[in-house]
Amino acid sequence: MSYFDNGLSTLNGAHFGLYYGAIRELGSEALQNKWLPLADTFEVPGCFALTELGHGSNPRGIETVAHWDIKEGCYIINTPNTTAQKYWIGAAAETSYMSIVWAQLYVPHPSDATRLEHKGIHAFLIPIRDLHTHAPLPGVTIKNCGSKSGLNGVDNGRLWFSHVRVPRHMCLDRYGGVNEQGVYESFFENNDQRFGGQLVNLSEGRVGLSISSDNISKTALTTAIRYAQTRRQFGARQVGELETLIMDYKLHQRRLYPLLAQTYAQHFAARAIARLRDADKSDLKLLKQFHVISSGLKSLNTWHLLDTLQATREACGGQGLKSSNRIGQMKADCDVMATYEGDNQVMLITVAKGCINDFTPSRIPALATFNPSLFASQNFADTTLLSSKFQLDLFQHHIYASAQRLHVAIAASRAHAKAQGTPNIGLDKILDTHSALSQEFARAVIEHFILSEFIAVETLSSTNGTPSPLTLVRQLHALWKLDMDQNLIRRRYLDEAIQERIRDLVGGLLHRVHENVVPLVDAWGVPDHLLGPIARDWVQANVPEGAEDI
Repeated sequence: MSYFDNGLSTLNGAHFGLYYGAIRELGSEALQNKWLPLADTFEVPGCFALTELGHGSNPRGIETVAHWDIKEGCYIINTPNTTAQKYWIGAAAETSYMSIVWAQLYVPHPSDATRLEHKGIHAFLIPIRDLHTHAPLPGVTIKNCGSKSGLNGVDNGRLWFSHVRVPRHMCLDRYGGVNEQGVYESFFENNDQRFGGQLVNLSEGRVGLSISSDNISKTALTTAIRYAQTRRQFGARQVGELETLIMDYKLHQRRLYPLLAQTYAQHFAARAIARLRDADKSDLKLLKQFHVISSGLKSLNTWHLLDTLQATREACGGQGLKSSNRIGQMKADCDVMATYEGDNQVMLITVAKGCINDFTPSRIPALATFNPSLFASQNFADTTLLSSKFQLDLFQHHIYASAQRLHVAIAASRAHAKAQGTPNIGLDKILDTHSALSQEFARAVIEHFILSEFIAVETLSSTNGTPSPLTLVRQLHALWKLDMDQNLIRRRYLDEAIQERIRDLVGGLLHRVHENVVPLVDAWGVPDHLLGPIARDWVQANVPEGAEDI
């Protein structure tokens, strides 16, 4: 669907990924048996109401409340103020009949029913529209979010709840809820652990965004590269001579081919994290790894998509601006991907927080003997610079180096706070104070994951010692990062002469990719009818245009 239209893909993700996924992951067997078949057929479409006007990237701060009513034996859901309204809820304005509503749960204290005990965020399956009249149900108010700068194929809506009563069995209580005896019980020991377990399908949504971003990048690049293989400009010495194909210009190759290589790399990484998604959800270590990597991939893949759409728009000149060639419309529809399902900048801080303690001397012995000059002052042969081992070792080296710097900063912040009489400074505040180091470390972790997955597929696809066609693309992807990534350059892991040699090798790789670009693009298999018309015959594509002009 993302090849065809990001609006339709987003609606699909809101219903099947978030709404359906929440019932599947968190609901009781009875709820699954009743509501999943109706969701499967889209007979009863639903939405996922987590984000509020006052809280987007910080779901822990939502203000919608749920109280367990002992006398009536039900939950009461309420929107206490304006900022607690559910906002940007995909498919809520017009489409959905049901909603997964997230709220802060309060239950009576076991020893004193007059006191309330906060149990953190919980999800409830709530009908919001009459199945026959389509009208909002009593206590539910629904409004549209209005026109947007893009993605208007999605009916984002706003929801308010006024003391809506929800039966006990409509709580998605796999990890926590009130039992048949009216007593709260939970699979997890504390609110934070339960919060992480409950929001696993948000991480699944980020997997979908990673894959969708890669698919849309393929669509834009296929259109731009095929157009450039037939479009001529400049180079003719005299009238009548053929001009040069724009794809033959080194400038154009440098503009598009590194994006092609990164799209390949992210393709394999996104599918690797999709496999991790399907792993055992009861394994908390795997669950944490899935959350961390999916958050980081979402950030890097969507940023890459936006860079790709801008580059392909420019590469196609005026044709890239025409709606019929799709790139401009894809830009408008995809811009929000950098901020929904988690703001990309915040997601990288999440990655840093989630795995900084996995890179300490006590956990990673190699870090204890880490040598900052490991790659300096050495004469590397071209074969070494192009090898997967060298590239992966350097990316791993960057993780260790950035982890070491961040640990030093964290220790200094804690020492300073202790000296100031505030010893309980939280890790969130420290990572924000050192956000540049935090994001550098997070990027290093995710870039290493991307490259390692690429190399794994490359190795499997090699036969009888013959390098895989993917080897060329992997070499370009990794060396382009070493040539252009400001963090890698700033840290001076490599001598200036080696950096210059890497730039020369990139130039040679661009030429070799150019020689093989047709099969490399064709291998993506983007259907022709989903490409911009200029990917086929750009002259004929413009013949019928403008017939309605005055």
